[in-house]
Amino acid sequence: MATEYARSGDVVDVLPADSGSADARSIALVHEDRLEVMRLMLPAGKHMPEHLTFGPITMHCLAGSVDIVAGGARRRLSNGQLMYLEAGVPHAVQAIEAACLLVTMVLVDAAVATGAPENASGQGADTPRHGERTGD
Repeated sequence: MATEYARSGDVVDVLPADSGSADARSIALVHEDRLEVMRLMLPAGKHMPEHLTFGPITMHCLAGSVDIVAGGARRRLSNGQLMYLEAGVPHAVQAIEAACLLVTMVLVDAAVATGAPENASGQGADTPRHGERTGD
């Protein structure tokens, strides 16, 4: 079954009905060619190892708190706070307490971001963009 994303004009409940439930899950809310918005649920202690995105991102903490290591600095992100990272900044996330983040990513073709040659369609040679689903 295909994932249903919000369509233009839809109103979306970002927080799950029971955000404290173990069943509350991370989901993509919006997915288009150049934009993905997802709800990221992290239980206390969960660690996401260092990674990067080819486009800029924002992480908005809706509940709980996380430590984000980016650009060599550790910063705490708590309820109501937002962090912006420009494209290509390596970052890692550690949930200090159970957290819900709204993550917005500008999707950029990896070939364009890295300067790799493009194929005839103008897209990078079979390189998926960060956050893009393949093989669905």
